[in-house]
Amino acid sequence: MALSAKEKISTSLMIPQPTLTTDRLLLQALNQQDQTAIHTLHSDPDVQRYITQEPPVDLEASAAFIQKIQEGVQAQRWYYWGLHVKPQTRQLIGTICLWQFTEGNTIAEIGFDLHPVYQGRGYMSEALQSVLRFAEEDLKLKAIRGLVHAENKTCLRLLTKNRFAFVRELPPKEKFSSEQDLPIVLFERLRE
Repeated sequence: MALSAKEKISTSLMIPQPTLTTDRLLLQALNQQDQTAIHTLHSDPDVQRYITQEPPVDLEASAAFIQKIQEGVQAQRWYYWGLHVKPQTRQLIGTICLWQFTEGNTIAEIGFDLHPVYQGRGYMSEALQSVLRFAEEDLKLKAIRGLVHAENKTCLRLLTKNRFAFVRELPPKEKFSSEQDLPIVLFERLRE
């Protein structure tokens, strides 16, 4: 999403990325051992249905993606976690991130994906609640935004269940070029 004239992207975050845990998940930084799982996740047609990111053409493309993510985390431009089922901490089943922080680090966008085999089991709800807790309690974010394809009903339900409210549909000038023909809606959660 393009930002309004008042909003600028922050280039540095305040807190290094922590490892987070839930009852069933370990949320940790991606590493090159996740290459095959990332490739499988980002190549899955069900995962790709509502996003505009090109699927990786091969394992090398997935390795380059992980490298880019690691560099952004290290430079403190975003937070990006791999979701691993406990106790099998090597099995990556999805990802979740906070990015597009506004200058002053008061607002961020959340994004996530989950392999279809693990959907419908509450894993993403668990991960989302953990990241929201970190965002509000540790980062002190005032708001967290979710940009969603309007037809992605599962994602819309997840956001609504977690106190995100519909704000508006994005006009073309606020979308990435790859999203111009898609109905993208903005949801937002304000810190209580």
